[in-house]
Amino acid sequence: MADSARTPAPGEIIPVDGWAFKGEHGHMAFETTKGGRLVRLADLVQWLMDTEGLPCGMAVDDVCQNLQAPDATTWLYMVTPGKMARPLTGKDDFSWHPIIVGRDPEPDPAHCGIAGAVHHMRSLWGYSASPSECTYIGANYLDPLAIRMDKSHELWGWGSVAAPVALVLPLAPVVAAAVVPPLSAWEQLIKDRNDEERFLWSPARALVVQAEETRLKAVSGAKGVRKAMAAKMSEGGKPITPQKLFEAMRENLPNAASKGKATG
Repeated sequence: MADSARTPAPGEIIPVDGWAFKGEHGHMAFETTKGGRLVRLADLVQWLMDTEGLPCGMAVDDVCQNLQAPDATTWLYMVTPGKMARPLTGKDDFSWHPIIVGRDPEPDPAHCGIAGAVHHMRSLWGYSASPSECTYIGANYLDPLAIRMDKSHELWGWGSVAAPVALVLPLAPVVAAAVVPPLSAWEQLIKDRNDEERFLWSPARALVVQAEETRLKAVSGAKGVRKAMAAKMSEGGKPITPQKLFEAMRENLPNAASKGKATG
C-alpha cells in the first residue's frame, strides 16, 4: 500500500507513463472527469512485477488479496471499445465454455463477478510469465477487467501525485509611520499660547520671541519680521498685534523690571 500523509483526490493522480484513455481493450474511464479514470488489472500486475521485482504469481496474489475487501466490487469495471466502462456485475462470467449448438451453458456463480475474476486471475495469470503472455484458454475474458485509478494509487502506489503548489501571497507594502519633526521653541510657544486658557508670559518665553526675531532678521533681505511673527502667532485663533507681542517680550526679558504680568 502506498504511504501518504493524506488520500489525494482522484483527479490529482498522475498516471504512469504509457497510460492513455484509449486503451487496447476499451476506453479507460467510466465517466468524463479525471475521477473516472481506470487502470487495467493486467497492466497493474505487470507494473507490480516491474517496480517491485515480483514474479507474476506473487503480483497476482497481492492484487487478489486486496480484492477481498468488502467494497471491492465498487472498484472494478469492464472496459468496452467506443463506450464508457461499465461496473463489474455478478453476471460477468470469466469461465470458458465450448460452443454447443442449441444449448446455452449455465453460468457457475463461482466463476462470475468478483469471485470469478479473482479465481481466474489466480488460476490463469498466476501460472504465467505475465498476464500478456498467458496462453490458457479463456484468459482473454480477463482483458477488459479494470480498477479505479484512485484505488490503484491508494493500495499499490500506482501513479504519482503532483506536489502541492505553494500559494505565495504578495507582502503588503509597509507604510512607514509619518515622522513628525519636533516643534521648534517658537512653534511650541505658539502652541502653548493657543492651548492654555490663561497664557502668562515668562522670561523663558520672552527669550524665545527674541531668538526667533534675531533668526529671521539674519535672513538676507528680511523685511516686516515683527509683523510676520505676530501674524504667525495669531494663526491659532488668538490674534495679537506686533506691538502687543513685542511689548510682552520686552516686559518679560530677564533684565526687565516687571515679569510675568503681560498676557495675550
